[in-house]
Amino acid sequence: MQRLPPQADYIFRSHQDDVNFVRFFNNDNYLASCDASGVVIVWLFRTRRPLFQWKAHSESCLSVHVYSKDKLVSQGRDNTIHIWQLDFDTQRSPQLIYSLPYYSLNYCQLSLTQIKGDTMICFASQGDKPWVDIFNLTTTSWFIQNIGDQDNEKRRLCMAVQMLDHQEQSPVIRLLAGYENGQVVLWQCDLETKAITLVWQASIHEHPVLCLKGTVKGGYVLSGSIDNQIVKYDLDDGKVIKTTKAKKSGTSSLAIRKDNKIWATGGYDGRIRVYSVKTMNPLAILSYHRDSVYCVDFAVDWMEDDGKAHWLVATSKDHRISLWNIY
Repeated sequence: MQRLPPQADYIFRSHQDDVNFVRFFNNDNYLASCDASGVVIVWLFRTRRPLFQWKAHSESCLSVHVYSKDKLVSQGRDNTIHIWQLDFDTQRSPQLIYSLPYYSLNYCQLSLTQIKGDTMICFASQGDKPWVDIFNLTTTSWFIQNIGDQDNEKRRLCMAVQMLDHQEQSPVIRLLAGYENGQVVLWQCDLETKAITLVWQASIHEHPVLCLKGTVKGGYVLSGSIDNQIVKYDLDDGKVIKTTKAKKSGTSSLAIRKDNKIWATGGYDGRIRVYSVKTMNPLAILSYHRDSVYCVDFAVDWMEDDGKAHWLVATSKDHRISLWNIY
């Protein structure tokens, strides 16, 4: 008997413009999303309803992240990154507590991580330059700027960036960057001296890198591009482990599930593709969206009152967010 294709479990519909980004946070009790009108929505996952909804930016909002459980970072194309205080007890409107100016020429979404008790964000702050910078939100100061080397001009703009999870005793930050010329690079920054080292670089993609995702636990990196290739690299030396090709070009987002068994992509063709980490073989194609899928994210804890649910969420140019229960 032929297996029926997976169906979306729920559709979030409150956005009125292209939905650029979504993230689970606070043990998957909430979702944060943002759109091309600059609107940010925080959803209560249990009820699937908006808890906060506000105009965070005068132009498109590229990404949103939550840290310390109640502080939300919104990255706008209005040349500003805002920090908002969320009050879950009173549910009053989020309060702006800090703003950081930057040059938002390109569409590179920032990366956030915790390093030795401080919250750091990494992004391309000089939009027309290939350099990447790290800002310390805890001390509200630049930690390190102009990450790159003499070959950066050849790489052109930074299109995607990720700070890898920091190991507590490690003296370095490891940073993945994908560039306009198709290169993927692993940089290493010394926490004490601020010295920058190029660990490895790979030139597999012939077109700009649109997304990348690395996992310290799994020991590998994935990258997607305007082309139809998705490449898996060894995290330590950058050697290509395997390459898979989608039927359609344009992979705009990547997500790896916490158990390192499956990963997912969002594509220009409106499809969400789910793959096996071990074999890189496709497991499912999820079809709902009528336009490009911009972002995918897995829940971390997966728990439901009636058992385990492996949630995957996706945003689209069609103004909607889809929720899927996968494997």
